Amino acid sequence: MKSNLLTLQQIICFIKEYHHIDDLEIKNIESSYELVCKCIIDKIGPLNSNINEEKFNYYVKQSLSVAKYIASWRFDYTVVIASLFHVLLANDIKPLEELKPLIEENIYIILKGYNDIHNQIRLFKIKREDVSEEYLSSPYPESFYIEIAAHVNILACNLNSNDEKILDFAQDTREHLIPQVKHIHAYWMVDFLEELCFKIENRVVYKKMVAIIQQVDNLNEFYCWQFITKLNRIFDKNSNITPSKLHEIQSSIKLFYANKRSVISIYRFITQNDPIQQIDVTLDYDLKKLKNFSRTAFYDLTLVLDDVIESEKKYSLIDVFMQYFEAMLRSEGVFIYGCYQTTKKEAFYFLISDPMKNIYRFFVKTESQYLHYLYGDIIAREKFNLNYLTRRNESRIKVFRKDGTAEMVKKGTTVLDFAFMIHEDLGLHFGSAILNQNERLLPAHTILNNGDTVEIKKSEKITAELNWFRYLKTDVAVNYLIKFFKTQYKRSNGNIKVLTKDGSVAWIQEGSTVLDFAFMVNRDMGLCFDYALINNNNERYSVDYVLCDGDIVTIQKSPVVKADYYWFRHVKTKKAINYLIDYFEHV
Repeated sequence: MKSNLLTLQQIICFIKEYHHIDDLEIKNIESSYELVCKCIIDKIGPLNSNINEEKFNYYVKQSLSVAKYIASWRFDYTVVIASLFHVLLANDIKPLEELKPLIEENIYIILKGYNDIHNQIRLFKIKREDVSEEYLSSPYPESFYIEIAAHVNILACNLNSNDEKILDFAQDTREHLIPQVKHIHAYWMVDFLEELCFKIENRVVYKKMVAIIQQVDNLNEFYCWQFITKLNRIFDKNSNITPSKLHEIQSSIKLFYANKRSVISIYRFITQNDPIQQIDVTLDYDLKKLKNFSRTAFYDLTLVLDDVIESEKKYSLIDVFMQYFEAMLRSEGVFIYGCYQTTKKEAFYFLISDPMKNIYRFFVKTESQYLHYLYGDIIAREKFNLNYLTRRNESRIKVFRKDGTAEMVKKGTTVLDFAFMIHEDLGLHFGSAILNQNERLLPAHTILNNGDTVEIKKSEKITAELNWFRYLKTDVAVNYLIKFFKTQYKRSNGNIKVLTKDGSVAWIQEGSTVLDFAFMVNRDMGLCFDYALINNNNERYSVDYVLCDGDIVTIQKSPVVKADYYWFRHVKTKKAINYLIDYFEHV
């Protein structure tokens, strides 16, 4: 039960992030959870056998997981409590009318809405009847999102399952639920569901696409986030670098954010099709197009503005972007390819590139447009009052350790910072990070977002490097790294002796590569590095060769600059790192 209580605390933390709830309301959440547990035990019997305990844990996990989705989608505590109870109705554990005297009236109304929708979708599967639109006119249309969260939970928990029932469930979701979500124009929810279904229904295609995307990400992620960090400064509501002529627009900025584009969105881009059940063709041609990613955006950027921008009719959204482009973005090396519509034609975006030619989709939306994209038609209702765009503390975010323990950290904190927060040794031997139980291994410079669950992978084969200072945002982590390097250099001067072809002696930091040595000679020798000869043999060595004490080094220079961003992986000295940064900032 301890882990379940921790998860319940996570749910409460999500609610607190956007809503003011008092101690009485928190107790109401906890007592509702206890009532759900009691109802489950009443149905299955005492937990005195492994079978009963397994059933109990299964139902409780369903209840908490769906409630966590609802809370993380920023619904208030009444909707969250109703989502805790949904498991009793979905699994025929307790009839709604028997729950009515045990719960508050507003919770009952939401649950009744959920129960009606759940039963309608069941009928639709059997009789192919249209789902009624009554949930949109009910006092609590949020009920529909509990049904969406229940589907998301089942799909997300079974992404790697080979059970035919899960494939059937994914197909049912695509056929019966997604059309209803499209009907209310909740396109963010549509993409969320389609991504999960696509991963289950078309595993081979999905894996191929993810492999290609990760390959591109590994080469470009560091530079993308450098560029996005600059944009965050430019579109910061309180930025002091904004020209005076933009101050009026600046005051209307609600938020600017960046996120990885979904696989399903990229699939639509390369095929110009909506996803279908069980793709029979191989898509090899389309995947080859994806590899040639010169015009494929892998990141989405969104600028959200106060509705007053359009209501006062002083600026159109296109005008806003173009004014920023002329005043601030052009000088940062931003290039505009054009203005386009999304596949569903529900929004427009600018296709732009940064100085490294990485491509981004840049959306500009009013607050109403943005919330409508997230939640659909119900956002227009007067009673739908949610504090979506204003956190209670903008400077700090809440993240969770693997065991569910919550931590408040500075906005901009990286996974490497978080590793040092847990333990000094975990930071010094940081291998990779996993966020939100995803399988992907993430690098040290990955920035944490609010609500992330973080797992740090330690590797004894990896030891802290000087360039890690670039990835740290917290004083605690920086101090640990300084302490480590002071100890290292106290044990040894950290230098090795190398010789040039003419016999000259040079001293360089231990662990340096031939590329470091080339930059030590001069800037052009480093930028135009072609290959190196070691100890007068004829074998050619590339940039990743690590120098040994006593090596005789000859650098072969190319007539043209060959510097590439992957070179950052193969330099250890500050001089080399700074030369590369300077080059790419001005290229």
